[in-house]
Amino acid sequence: MNLKRKERQLAAIVWFNLGMGIYNIYIFHVEYIMFNLAIGVLNIGVWAFLRNEELRIAYIRNKKNS
Repeated sequence: MNLKRKERQLAAIVWFNLGMGIYNIYIFHVEYIMFNLAIGVLNIGVWAFLRNEELRIAYIRNKKNS
């Protein structure tokens, strides 16, 4: 699999994490379950750290070299 395809797949996963994070924070707001807040914050954190294309490519290259 080439690097550009892996980057596009990772981008889709990162955007999915943002959606799930927002949903979990909404559920926390409705039911006040701390688990939903923790998962929501982690999901949004993944999006924040990998939202940039250059960061995603660097992540893939670093993972490939490990």
